Amino acid sequence: MPGFTPEVLDQIRGAADLVSLISQHVSLKRVGKNYVGLCPFHKEKSPSFNVNPHKQSYKCFGCGEGGDVISFMRKTTGMGFPETVRELARQFHVSLPEESPAARQKASERDLLHQVNAWAVGFFEQALLKPGCPGLEYLRSRGLDDERIRAFRLGWAPDDWESCRKAGEAAGFNAQLLERAGLALPGKEGRGHYDRFRGRVVFPIFDAQGRAIGIGARTLGDETPKYLNSPTTEVFSKGRALYALDRAAQEIRDQGRVA
Repeated sequence: MPGFTPEVLDQIRGAADLVSLISQHVSLKRVGKNYVGLCPFHKEKSPSFNVNPHKQSYKCFGCGEGGDVISFMRKTTGMGFPETVRELARQFHVSLPEESPAARQKASERDLLHQVNAWAVGFFEQALLKPGCPGLEYLRSRGLDDERIRAFRLGWAPDDWESCRKAGEAAGFNAQLLERAGLALPGKEGRGHYDRFRGRVVFPIFDAQGRAIGIGARTLGDETPKYLNSPTTEVFSKGRALYALDRAAQEIRDQGRVA
């Protein structure tokens, strides 16, 4: 991988605080020079997961899993190798060698799309809570209680041509970015932009790391299509995304399979 030389990876391993990182997932207790806890990679009652802060490594004597800060983040987040290295470099202030302008531009675009999608999830959530919202009445009629609605961050796309676009622009996201995120569509002959999702219950789609990447939406009436998804973008592909993967990812890792 360009730029990710052994020297760069060693620099990340040396700068990282493995104990702090693992403590976000495992309750660790100091025993001598090391730390022990219940293994995050398999179910156990007695702690066999050992973290050595001096060697910046971990080892489970129950299931055999072991490695360093890079492998731990990959296993617990599901991120690819390049993405893991970049995230660790960011967290622990390690400068990576310059990437190509095209690679930097692509990474910047993905970051912007995650930001605007995160904003949109909040916008649709707030719209669902407004008095008399037909989307909330529909969800409750289907047996969903408020706790489940909040847990899955369900929302409502107002039955209006420009509410999302106008709110997005007011929040600092221009119409072109909203279009690239799949939230807005260009008008005929270049006459402004209008909302893609209108009068629909919204089901946000997140990746395994919990980042908002797209929208699934259902109409309440007979309009077609009944279900409408975000188009393919730099962060969303319908064929590769799985709804609620962020909530199931840890259980999938624990079980080692998808039921």
